[in-house]
Formats: sequence, structure tokens, C-alpha cells
Amino acid sequence: MMEGINELYEKLARLEKENAALKLRNDELADFFENASIPLHWVDGEGIIVWANQAELDVLGYTKEEYVGLPISNFHADPEAIQDILTRLSNNETLHNYSARLKCKDGSIRHVLISSNVLRTDGKFVHTRCFTKDITSIVEEEKRRNSLLLQLEESEARLRMAITSTNLGTWDWDTQTANIYLSAEGKRICGFPSEEPVSFEKLSDLIHPDDRQQVDQEVKRSTESGIDGLYDIIFRIHRFDDHRLCWVRVQGAVYLDAKRDSTRFTGTMLDITDIKQAEEKSAQLAAIIRTSNDAIISITLEGIVTSWNASAQRMFGYTAKEMICQPISKIVPEDRQDEEVHILHG
Repeated sequence: MMEGINELYEKLARLEKENAALKLRNDELADFFENASIPLHWVDGEGIIVWANQAELDVLGYTKEEYVGLPISNFHADPEAIQDILTRLSNNETLHNYSARLKCKDGSIRHVLISSNVLRTDGKFVHTRCFTKDITSIVEEEKRRNSLLLQLEESEARLRMAITSTNLGTWDWDTQTANIYLSAEGKRICGFPSEEPVSFEKLSDLIHPDDRQQVDQEVKRSTESGIDGLYDIIFRIHRFDDHRLCWVRVQGAVYLDAKRDSTRFTGTMLDITDIKQAEEKSAQLAAIIRTSNDAIISITLEGIVTSWNASAQRMFGYTAKEMICQPISKIVPEDRQDEEVHILHG
């Protein structure tokens, strides 16, 4: 009899110990969900929130009284999204990273990913098991990045328009990969067909032999230690297609690595042949004026002398230094001053 009573006490002691351990595990599990760092909530078959942990409340800014017991649809910014979520869960689907937007108490919107399925008992919908991942910072960063990309595209479009309007060719040479880019205008200047592949060797071969040393020296100068890496070179090329001689001005920058080795050249190219030809014609005209036996004088509409050749000096006795920037009336007799005014103003 006593043995049976002792066994009963021992069994009761074991059960109490097991119950205490089970209660501790339940308390720990409840604490795990209640204080987890991941937002969690349950929704019943009617779409009513029946439980939410503190992380969920903290993300949205509500108290438990303001959140639990209310329709989950009240907190979704997109009615179609929550209706789709509830329908799919009712059909026993499991959701993984469903994108949604939730309304916070302060009026702001949180972008979230919802993963959820349904607890069922005897086939009956008991409640959902929803895990909410806040991705607002990621979405906002993506929006910011897209905005910057759009601004960059618009800036590049404006730059392309500006470059096109100024007839500038652009080029970019990566010395590490040997890849070279030459814009459509750059190809036109050099006489390359639009579909012609361009290499650094092909571009170098266009340089006039008499100018090659000057170009090499300028490139070397721009890559030397202590130099800012900028270059500005004027030289002649023979076009690729018709071998016509052209003058070009190439400006740009050299990018150097830590060892001061060049890694990239970028720049612009402008055809200045017309400018050079005009300069040559001006130089020829200036030479003619200087050496002419006739007195040649240039004046403005206001009668101010701008040029005075040697023959004018011999004829009138004034040097160019004495006459340039002086009124032409200085050499006109007083009784003929009116004629000069008539000549200037028609």
C-alpha cells in the first residue's frame, strides 16, 4: 500500500516537473514571438487582426489597442493588394515576399514584403501566420538611384546636344583593355565610315608625320608626375577616307593609377581647318599690306586708325605707333575735314 502511494507521489512529482519545464518552454516561445525583431501578426478568417508582436506595432507606430481587433485592410494602402492576399491565403496558398504598402499612424507609408500561410484545425481557418519585412529604406534608395539615373540621362542628353551643336567629337581610350570609343562626329572629322571599327593604331596613323613628335611629347608631358594630366594639342591629320589634310584641336584628360601609369584618356576633337585656313589668309593679307608700295590704312566707322603700313609711314611721315588708335582726321587737311565725314558716313 505504501509502495503504491510512494509511486504515485513520484509520478506526480515527475508530472509537475515536466509541466514546469513545458510552461517554461511555452513562456520562452511566447517571448520569442512577442519580442522578436521581425514584425509578426495573425489575422483570422474574417480579416481581423487577432495578434501582433511589438516589432509590428513599432514599425507602424500603433499601440496594441489601436491595431489588434481591427480589420487588416484598414492598414493597407492598396485595397486590391490585401484582398488578393486574403483570397490566396483562404485558398490555402503560401505567400513568399508579397510586396505591399502599409499605412503608419503618422500618415507615412512603409513598403513591406509579406510571407504568410494559414493555421487550420480540422480544415477550418484559424489564423494566418504573417511575417512582415520592412524594405522601405531599400525602396527609397532604389527611387533615389532611379532619380539620379534619370537626371544623369537627361544631363547626358543635354551634353550630347551641346556637343552636336558645337561639332565636337568625343573619344575615350582605356589603355588597360585597349578599347577605344570615338563618337559619330569624331568619326566624321577623321573620315571613318560610321561602321568602321576604330583602334588607337588607326587614329595614330592619321597624324601628319611632321606633327607626330609634337603629339608624343604633349602626351608624355600630361602623364609625367606633378602634371595635372590635362592636354591641349593642335596638329594635322590625313583623313582616313580621302586622305585630305585637316587641322584638329584635341583637348582632354589623362587618368593615372597609383603608380602614375596612364589608365585612360578622354577628350574632345574639333576640326579647326577653316580657322587655320583663315589665319593663313590673314597672314598672307597682312604680309601684302606690310610690303605693299601703296599706302594702306584701315579705319573703323568712327574714323579710328587700326592698321598703318610702311608705305603710309613713308607717305605721311607718321609711324604706325603714332597713328594706330588715333583719328584719321589727324592727316586730313582742315579744309577737307567735311569730305572725310561724308566718306565715313555715306
